[in-house]
Amino acid sequence: MAMKANVTQQALKPPRPRTLSDIDPTDEEQLSAWEAQTLEEGFARVLEESDRLRRLGIMDEKGQLLTDDLPADMRPDSKTDVSTL
Repeated sequence: MAMKANVTQQALKPPRPRTLSDIDPTDEEQLSAWEAQTLEEGFARVLEESDRLRRLGIMDEKGQLLTDDLPADMRPDSKTDVSTL
């Protein structure tokens, strides 16, 4: 029974705002909820990216880079160009 009540409460909650344009920035409650959501999502992305870099052997468990080598296309002698024209 408690599970059903919890699901009902969650279903009644308004969806969290996705972008700043979805909220009234003069409403402190909406702004605080948006800020908390943004920080939570950002932290999750940092953790995911850190895990990916560790799996690739680019970063150690302390967050230190394991190499300072640049990819071939970023080295000074590379023939690649960032020009878009």
